[in-house]
Amino acid sequence: MSSLSLLLGVAAARPEWLTRAPTALLLPAGIAAVALTLYVAAFTALARHETDPEKPAGFQRWIPFLVLLAGLPSVVIVTTALKQTAGVAPTVFVFLMCMALMRAWLLGGPLYRFQELPLIIGGYIRNLLMVQACLCVACGVAGLLPAVTLVLLFAVFPRLARGFYSS
Repeated sequence: MSSLSLLLGVAAARPEWLTRAPTALLLPAGIAAVALTLYVAAFTALARHETDPEKPAGFQRWIPFLVLLAGLPSVVIVTTALKQTAGVAPTVFVFLMCMALMRAWLLGGPLYRFQELPLIIGGYIRNLLMVQACLCVACGVAGLLPAVTLVLLFAVFPRLARGFYSS
C-alpha cells in the first residue's frame, strides 16, 4: 500500500514523467516504491514480536537499516544519472538521507539494546517521515515544500505520539 501511495504522489508531483519514456518514471519511482515497501515490511516483521518476552536478536533487527542503505542511495544515483534533479535538491536529498540512515542505524544498534520493542517500532514509524521527505526531494525542487512539511512533522511527532499509540 505504501508503494501505491508513493507512486500516486510521484504522478501528482511530476505529471510530465507520465508523458516521458517509461524508464524516466519507472526506474526511480520503482526503486523508491520497492525500498519503501521493504522498509515497512522489515519493521512490521519486527513488530510481530512486540508482545514476546524477548526481542528478536541477530540479523532481523538490521534489515530496516539495510533496506534504506541500499534503497535511498540508489534513488539519488538514478535520478542524478537521468538528470531529473537540479539545483539544491540533490544536496538536500543527501542530507535527509543521512538523517534517515543515522536514525535507522541507531534504532537497529545502540537503541535496540536499551529500549523496549514497541518504542523501537515507533521510532521506525517516525523515521518514515524522514524517508518520505527524502523521496519528495528526489522529485526535484517541486518536492522541497512537502519535504519541509514532513521534517516539521518529524519534529512534532514526539508530542503527538503521547496522545496516539504509533506501534
